[in-house]
Amino acid sequence: MITALILGPLMGLLAVVLWRHRAAEITIAATVANTVFTAALARGILRSGEVEMAWWGLLKADGLSALFIGTTTCTGLVIALHAKGHRQPHGNGPIPPGFWPSWLVLLTGLNTIFLSEHLLAMFIGVELVGGAAVGMVVLSGSRRALVLARRYFLIRLPGSLLFLFAIAWLHAVYGTLFMGELRELLEPSAMTSWAAVLLLFGLLVKAAVFPLHYWLPAVHAIAVGSAGAVLSGLVVKGPFFAVVRIWFDLLPTVATQAAAAFIGALGAAGILWGAVHALRERRLKLIIAHSTVSQMGYLLILIPLLTGYAGSSWAAAAWTGGIYQAMAHATAKAALLMGAGVIVYSLGSDKLRNMHGLAGHLPLTTLAITLACVSLIGLPPSGGFIGKWLLLSAALQSGQWWWAPVLLAGSLLTAAYAFLILSYAFQAKVGFATVRKPPVLMEATVLALAAASVLMGLRVSEPMQLLGQTDEVRMEWNPEEGAP
Repeated sequence: MITALILGPLMGLLAVVLWRHRAAEITIAATVANTVFTAALARGILRSGEVEMAWWGLLKADGLSALFIGTTTCTGLVIALHAKGHRQPHGNGPIPPGFWPSWLVLLTGLNTIFLSEHLLAMFIGVELVGGAAVGMVVLSGSRRALVLARRYFLIRLPGSLLFLFAIAWLHAVYGTLFMGELRELLEPSAMTSWAAVLLLFGLLVKAAVFPLHYWLPAVHAIAVGSAGAVLSGLVVKGPFFAVVRIWFDLLPTVATQAAAAFIGALGAAGILWGAVHALRERRLKLIIAHSTVSQMGYLLILIPLLTGYAGSSWAAAAWTGGIYQAMAHATAKAALLMGAGVIVYSLGSDKLRNMHGLAGHLPLTTLAITLACVSLIGLPPSGGFIGKWLLLSAALQSGQWWWAPVLLAGSLLTAAYAFLILSYAFQAKVGFATVRKPPVLMEATVLALAAASVLMGLRVSEPMQLLGQTDEVRMEWNPEEGAP
């Protein structure tokens, strides 16, 4: 199955190149196939409890990678269907054709990151994702999009060079880039610390972690609806996953609690900074883009909660909460960006002052945005509630109570800017002269993904079972006892 997950999207890409007039259908078919392969992989891991290796040990599939691939490919499938029905805000033209090959390249890159057991393979995956993301930024074809895409590329470049330099350094010293082998060889030293800093810094730039986030809001806000959903919902998860793999699979013997606390502090600052700036914006896409910076901060709290406490009673809650938060954010944020695309198509603008009375004209889109906000805030029974509740519980149980006020403040600020959006939508005053009716597929896919971000909180047992088999070093726990 690992081979199919890598080669499947590449074969779809080749087919798109050969039959460009069928690019949408081929891409959707390739994404459906990827979904089937992922389901088979997850089922096999659940049944056997074994880690699957492939390509001479370069790739590894465990419960964690299966969850991330599943979240990515299912969310991506809905986005692809949305893109199939997507229409440009001015006129009735379809989404630019470059979206389809870009998505297949990005899917290949994300799958490679999620399956990598080798640092060079992980680097290749990260660069595939970055290249495809730059391509999605320029889909609108505007001059500003081209400027921002160039800036996006130049900002990512130092991160790539630092990551590449670090793995070259490690290979020169230890003679291997397999994380399992490096883990046994690494010893605390100044050289090891510098290599770790370079690896993690390069990835944190790409994940838009505070204060390295400055490029994200403008880049994500300029993208067309479907591409924006991919950028905010999925692209940033690749570097985050790589950080988690490197920190817990490669560096457990050298990672210190002080370093973990520093990364957690960056996450806490990002939670508050992103939420406050989202509250100050008056354009829907910019609000959502700043929200991404805030929500990514929650994921970094996982690192200090677990570093040095792998066998603790709260480790299961912390681990499950962090991963569930990543999954819930992917679906909810993609739904929000797709909903923003529908609004831009219908109104010709994403300015809040033009959204008065939106609920009466676009009830399904308004419902979808409401459901996505429920998950982002962390209200029950959504997936966001599961993630934030478990992180909060782990912070209190571990005695690291200082993370709890940040988590609560972030949720309150999220509720504030969600209320800001919905207050305009439900006001009776009409803020626009005409409303263009969106295609049914555009609205239906937004609602489906937003509903999924809420309903995923009702089915926790299988993801928890998968996470219970990710890495014997992190924790050993009973999924039934760990359920909220």
